[in-house]
Amino acid sequence: MTYLSNISPLSLPVCMRKAKSDSDSDSSSESEEEKERKDLKEALKKLEKEKLEGHQKYLEGDRKRKYNTTYEDKPMTEAEQEAYRLTAIHSADPMAAYMQEKFEKKARK
Repeated sequence: MTYLSNISPLSLPVCMRKAKSDSDSDSSSESEEEKERKDLKEALKKLEKEKLEGHQKYLEGDRKRKYNTTYEDKPMTEAEQEAYRLTAIHSADPMAAYMQEKFEKKARK
């Protein structure tokens, strides 16, 4: 199960919601919105993959992990930043412990 299935449509940012078809809307703006939506979905998948890999490397320990495995030279894109904000677990969230347990079960598989 991915993070996309856990997110309700109302909690998504405006760029990910399905646009209403207006006669005034320009096709270029729709294509930009679709591109942003696609970029955000890809960033969410990448973030989930990196989180699972990071957890597995954490479980391996320092001795088995390769040198500089977590080093990345390029800055995050706006879509990756938005994906992080959507999936970040806040300590004040009453469901935070449940989501962490769910992630750990998925990581063990």
